[in-house]
Amino acid sequence: MCEGLRSMFRSLRGAAASAVAVLVVACMPTRDGGLGLPDEPVADDDVADDDDGDDGVPDEWGEDGDGATFFPLDRLLRIDIELPDESWDALVDEPYGWTPGRVEIDGRRINDVAIRLRGRIGSFREVWEKPKWRLDFNRLVPGRRIEGLEALSLDNNVVDCSGLKQTLGFYVLGLLDVPASRGGFASVTVNGEDYGVYNTVEVQDDRFLKSRWADGTGNLYDGAYTWFGDWNVRFADFTSGNGSWFELEEGVDVGATDVDAVTAALEEAESGDFTATMDAVWDLAAFHRYAAAEYWIGQNDGYILNRNNNRVYFDPADGRGSFISYDLDYAFLWEPWEASWDRPAGRLAAGCFADEECSAGVRATAADVLDTLEGADLLGTFEAWDDVTLDAVLDDGNDECGASRVRSGRDGLRQWIDLRGDAMRDQWELP
Repeated sequence: MCEGLRSMFRSLRGAAASAVAVLVVACMPTRDGGLGLPDEPVADDDVADDDDGDDGVPDEWGEDGDGATFFPLDRLLRIDIELPDESWDALVDEPYGWTPGRVEIDGRRINDVAIRLRGRIGSFREVWEKPKWRLDFNRLVPGRRIEGLEALSLDNNVVDCSGLKQTLGFYVLGLLDVPASRGGFASVTVNGEDYGVYNTVEVQDDRFLKSRWADGTGNLYDGAYTWFGDWNVRFADFTSGNGSWFELEEGVDVGATDVDAVTAALEEAESGDFTATMDAVWDLAAFHRYAAAEYWIGQNDGYILNRNNNRVYFDPADGRGSFISYDLDYAFLWEPWEASWDRPAGRLAAGCFADEECSAGVRATAADVLDTLEGADLLGTFEAWDDVTLDAVLDDGNDECGASRVRSGRDGLRQWIDLRGDAMRDQWELP
């Protein structure tokens, strides 16, 4: 009955949806699945036979490592989320608020995990549907890491019917040495109920920065839009007086003076020597590679085309900024929404593309990108992922797409791999 009510909920809006939502909650009388989890986080020594050390880290893992265990591409990781009643209710009332729970990953229990929902326009789902998740391992146990990770994100793929866009996009960015998260596959349950197939996604935090830069102690800002509900949004860009729109996620609060310095340089560069002025505050060589890579993956919802889904890192080694990509569920789209690669939305991108020297740098890097990707067996790699995940996705009772859209989405990615090189040559006038 519960699954039928969920299906009905997804097809309704407004008052009717609210009424069905009440029934959905009502059909789960014990939201902890009968686990009887306590009101407060469980101390590790209070849980029998959990094989954890004193810090709540499963003995088989430990705190050191690069986290590769959580991003498998040859199988589905098993992740079981356990939420007591109070935590479930808290996520119903305030989805973005942290609440305590427990997590088992491939049968290894991690106690005292802080859990919240993620997602905004397009990808947000309620806790009883198929939401995005953030699992934080050290918020309730300061300093704890699991195989080197402080946190883990789970993406629901409700926007991407193929279920493989993020995986392919992160993989390609990795091949091109463009800073981005790692991704993998997982099967997720919540309080014993099957929530279906998810992507595991590496969280871009201080640990991430130290793994990508020689000095990872600089300031990291989130450049995504601010959502005020419905379609009321505010996009962050390098414009006068708007430095505070970039949210500091790691580093030291300097009142966004580092962001403001980029804005000031842009105002000077747009009427002068763009490359010389901007290269003092922004790593233009890194931007050339970022722009060429985002073109290949067709990132419609990133900084260049939509001033969204980017993070900005300022490297203490030279003080210059650079972009980090994330959230690729609106990538691999042939037709941009409003902006275009000839007329980008992001101010820094527009300035670079309009400047002869900077745009030549992007063009030269695009040629290198093609050489790298054409030497990789992307289609063979993609087919291996399809083999690993397809049956599980087709059996996913929480999937909103249906078998035909899953298959057509994957066929579209196969076509993309086959044709994107030619489109890139045409865009950047490459031989």
